[in-house]
Amino acid sequence: MTGAIGDRTDLPVHVQRVALVVSDDIGGMWTERTNAEATARFNRRGASLAGWVVPTFWTSDRPTAAAIEAEMIAEIYRTIALETESDERTLSAVMRIEGRALRFAGASPGLGRDEIEHARVALSPLVERSEWPLIIAAMFGDQTAQQYGYEPLGLPTRAGFEVALADALGDPRAPEAYLQAGA
Repeated sequence: MTGAIGDRTDLPVHVQRVALVVSDDIGGMWTERTNAEATARFNRRGASLAGWVVPTFWTSDRPTAAAIEAEMIAEIYRTIALETESDERTLSAVMRIEGRALRFAGASPGLGRDEIEHARVALSPLVERSEWPLIIAAMFGDQTAQQYGYEPLGLPTRAGFEVALADALGDPRAPEAYLQAGA
């Protein structure tokens, strides 16, 4: 792979291989999408195993080549960030890594400014908390929170990701600068 990652030799963790995983979220078997995605993104220790980075794709989606490349780049960033940052898993830490990973992959916000600001205000008093139900509700929104029986927070779908991306886009430092600094 060439481009954003493939030509880089200055990142602190050596990513050697990427394996694309396609998970079946249609058949209703043991793969429950939100929990699997949240665990893969937020709750990993030793994120890269022997240089492997493993982005997950879903049978219910029809991603374009550009979407596959973007998710691969975001997962590479996320893996390196999870290895170089502290083990803190507060909502703030999750949002910081996710926002930078999405920015690094070239993502654009899907919500309007007013919706993002409304979500930011709702999330602001919760950012230092680390309870799994809260993180799921904050990142994935009320529909997912209600599906799991968690308290809704007044948020649209994937609101936490949207706020995280908006914050990362407003940061004057490039996401890779945080990897190099170990911050």
